[in-house]
Amino acid sequence: MNIRSNAGRAKALATSLVTLLAILEWPQTAAAFHVRGVSIVSPTVNSVTRTVTIGVVESTGTPFGPHTGAGIQWGDAMGTAKAWTHTATNTAFPGINFYSVAGVSHIYPDLTDRTITVTSDCCGPSGFSPLTNKVVVTLGCSDTPKGGCNATATKEQLQIKNNVDPSKDKLKLKWQNGNELAFSDPTASAEYFICIYAPGLVSQTVIPSAANWSATGKGFKYTEPTGAAGGVSRVKLQQGTGTAKIFIKAFGTNLANPVTPLTQPVLVQIQNSAGQCWEHQFTSPEKQNTASGFKDTEP
Repeated sequence: MNIRSNAGRAKALATSLVTLLAILEWPQTAAAFHVRGVSIVSPTVNSVTRTVTIGVVESTGTPFGPHTGAGIQWGDAMGTAKAWTHTATNTAFPGINFYSVAGVSHIYPDLTDRTITVTSDCCGPSGFSPLTNKVVVTLGCSDTPKGGCNATATKEQLQIKNNVDPSKDKLKLKWQNGNELAFSDPTASAEYFICIYAPGLVSQTVIPSAANWSATGKGFKYTEPTGAAGGVSRVKLQQGTGTAKIFIKAFGTNLANPVTPLTQPVLVQIQNSAGQCWEHQFTSPEKQNTASGFKDTEP
């Protein structure tokens, strides 16, 4: 009995394996457990135009069954479907194929942080669920204050003027006597952002890269007398140890000043698209904090 029973079990197992292999080889999406991974590559952000561009790469086993494209959810209720292009076969790992989608762009309605989710068109090696990957992109200032910012300045000033005539609005910011040896180059691609948190984000201004920036030998300066970009007319970034400085002036109807009075503590961060950040937190008592403006100097 035991011999016949074991033989019967072996026959049943063999039949099951043949059936399983037939299912795996069947050319349909639901059974093609061949996706090894999906990645978001080379995301670029233009905060002036609120445009994000990404690439997508998927690695697979020996391809069989439908293999169509990537699904991209941009984090603002909008989605994009893009067909794959077979780009390479990994010679180091025979049978591994790479498919890609390059240069997919999306324009956002505002500067809110977004989470982009990319989904493979089929299934992972351990189940029916498609594989996903995510990346958070920051357009302009981060929604909440960044951590780890440079707070070495020993002299700071923030001055905001809100006039009944918006053409007379003004902003002045000084971050002085700090330590900074390398500002990311705004004459190339680094965008800079003026971020005011009180305590949530109440104001942000994007200073575009390239145009109107020049190198000074000790850093960079920005000059644009009309204030066309967020009202910003002058910026100075000076590198040094104990002498580093950030100076910003802005004015006029293009200036996105926060509504005053502000709620303390008031945290000012200068962020850039390269991930750098400089900050100072202003606390009471301030010199002025009324409906017409805010002013404080520390120490």
